[in-house]
Amino acid sequence: MMILADKIVMLRKKNGWSQEELAEKMNVSRQSVSKWESGNSIPDLNKILLLGQIFDVSTDFLLKDELEAEPEMYNQEESRNQQGEYVKRVSLEEVRKYLSRVTDYIKMIRLGVAMCILSPIALMVLDDGARAGVISLPENAAGGIGICVLLLLVSGAVALFIMGSMKMEEFEYLEREIIELEYGVAGILTEEKREKELRSRMYIVIGVILCILSPVFLIIADSMNASEMTETLMTALMFGMVSGAVVLFITAAMTQGAYDRLMQAGDYTKKKKRENKKAEKVQKIYWPSVTTVYLLCSFISGRWDISWIIWPLAAVGSSVVTAVINWNEK
Repeated sequence: MMILADKIVMLRKKNGWSQEELAEKMNVSRQSVSKWESGNSIPDLNKILLLGQIFDVSTDFLLKDELEAEPEMYNQEESRNQQGEYVKRVSLEEVRKYLSRVTDYIKMIRLGVAMCILSPIALMVLDDGARAGVISLPENAAGGIGICVLLLLVSGAVALFIMGSMKMEEFEYLEREIIELEYGVAGILTEEKREKELRSRMYIVIGVILCILSPVFLIIADSMNASEMTETLMTALMFGMVSGAVVLFITAAMTQGAYDRLMQAGDYTKKKKRENKKAEKVQKIYWPSVTTVYLLCSFISGRWDISWIIWPLAAVGSSVVTAVINWNEK
């Protein structure tokens, strides 16, 4: 049996390096290397990956105590469990790559959703501004420009959604297939997830507060009999606050979801994966239909200030549809 600390000592000496030389290659202090080798601390995820690259060994070898050499069997990407299902092995390198890709994906989704929520603002401000004489544009021209801005923002958001989905296609198996993390990876992920949970809770709290406070300025303007243009600006401010809240919700939910996928927890347990295969077919039709209904209702009614309520209702409806499908399967 060789623990990580012993392997670091062995590999360092095998390469003829001192603690100072290894510390320099790792961009850490000699004291950090000393603590790793004595077992008083454990390198974080990035440092373990770097150790594997420097020593030219797999992270599985570094983390699995009973491995004193690297048998070829651990290079197998798939095996079968007792139920005869294919189980895909996921290495620490693959986990790190996935989390890095998720970070970029979250940024794209946040921006795209914010663009969708904020897209009607130009139309509302230009249209009401032209009618009030605040903006020196004919009403038709102002409305046309506003619609063009709206469509540009929505099309840009759709492009971001598509590009983001394409970036994540490589990791779709995490949502559908049964996986097995290499030895030691689950412990590292548990620690990382615990560190991020506090931040995610803070994002949710701030987001809820923003949602609650978002109509306050519009209510104040209405109670003071403010001009129509002022109310429009307050509506735009409300959209901005809602957008900020949704961005925070997305960050918290998608970060949590990324770790749940890797650890097969929450909505991605083995049982849920089997159930979701049926629900996915319905969801592919459900959300495009919701988008169509949202745009039709908004354009026909012109009430962009209230049509956004379709989205939270659709989210609830999505959960109901999934629950009904799974119940019927049982």
